[in-house]
Amino acid sequence: MTPEHRQRWEQAFDPKNHFFRIRCPFLFLSSQNDVGFPIDILSDSYNLVPGQKYLSLRWDFPHGHSAEAAEESRNFANQVALAREPLPILKSISTAGGFVNVTFQSRTPLSRATLFRTTDVSDSWRNRQWASES
Repeated sequence: MTPEHRQRWEQAFDPKNHFFRIRCPFLFLSSQNDVGFPIDILSDSYNLVPGQKYLSLRWDFPHGHSAEAAEESRNFANQVALAREPLPILKSISTAGGFVNVTFQSRTPLSRATLFRTTDVSDSWRNRQWASES
């Protein structure tokens, strides 16, 4: 692909050039090991979407997953289309003294929260060793 063709392709099809146009509620659903949408790109993409947006990371959820397989996809659709209970909203994250502190807003009790973590900075996101704690 020539540099000119690549530039035209990116302008037309790279999502980062279109996220700013989104005007409806938006759900990002991914995983720590998604080879097609690594966390650093996911974070950048999330920050480009204006307005109401949600993010759900699932442990070992493959790229190209079936959206209807995820409970949060159904809950998100019900929230938007049927005015059902909204998904929890993460308000803040901080660390202090080796602890992670999280504040959130939710109309219903959470059954669980999971922290994804890595101390592996030696390689790209997709090749890092990850751990999760609930």
